[in-house]
Amino acid sequence: MKYQQRDFSEDLLEKIRNTEDALKDHIDRLLLKYKPVFAKKNLDFHAGFYVE
Repeated sequence: MKYQQRDFSEDLLEKIRNTEDALKDHIDRLLLKYKPVFAKKNLDFHAGFYVE
């Protein structure tokens, strides 16, 4: 079953936004922490969070 954003309550939308922000912060921390490790091995490390 597909859901549309207009079907969500304001409380749910706020929780979704908070979760997305937390995931983005976590990704940024992981990139900072492990980018030097991958660089030593001559690998390029990318991560992201995409919203449709």
